[in-house]
Amino acid sequence: MAWLRAERANLRAAVEYAARHGHPTHAIRISVAMTEFHRRSGHWLEALTLLRIALDAALATDDVAGQAMARRDTATLEVLQGKYERAEAGLLTALELFRSVGDRRQEAATLHNLARIQCLTGRFGEAEGILRQALDRFVDVDDRRGQAVIWIDMGQLQQLGGHCDEAIAHLEKALELLGTWTSSRAPMP
Repeated sequence: MAWLRAERANLRAAVEYAARHGHPTHAIRISVAMTEFHRRSGHWLEALTLLRIALDAALATDDVAGQAMARRDTATLEVLQGKYERAEAGLLTALELFRSVGDRRQEAATLHNLARIQCLTGRFGEAEGILRQALDRFVDVDDRRGQAVIWIDMGQLQQLGGHCDEAIAHLEKALELLGTWTSSRAPMP
C-alpha cells in the first residue's frame, strides 16, 4: 500500500498515457489492479475515472475480459456510493461477459458481488440462490478460499434468518476449507 500511495500519480499518468498511445491492455490492467487500493484508501472518484478509461480502451479493442473487469470493479465502487441498481446492472453485464469468455473464477467472484447487493437490498432469498451458483463455480475451478468465503456468507444469511444450526454447519464448512487452504500453503520443513 505504501508503494501505491507513493506512486499513485505516476500510475494514473501511466494509465492515461497507455490509453492515448496504443497500449490499451496496460491501461486496463493497471486500472483494474489499482481498484482495491483506491477502494481501501477512499479514492473512489479517481478509481471510477481510471476504470472509465479502462472500459473505453476495452470497448475500442473488443477486449471482452477487460470490459468485464472494468464493469465489475466499477460496480464494486458504486455499491460503496449506495448506487445499488446501477451496480447490479453493471455486475449483470460483467457476469455475461465473463461467461462469454469462459472465465469461471471471475464468474464466481461476480456472482458473489451480486449476492452482496441482494443482501444489502433485503433480497435474502435471491442472494442465497446466487451464492449457491457462486459456490458451484468456485468448486468447478477448485478455489477453496472462494468456496470458504461463500460458505461464510451463506452462514451469515442463515444466522440472519434465525437458522442457527444451518449457520453453524455452513461456517464449519468454511473453517474446514480454510484449514485445508492454509495448510496447503504452509512452508516446507
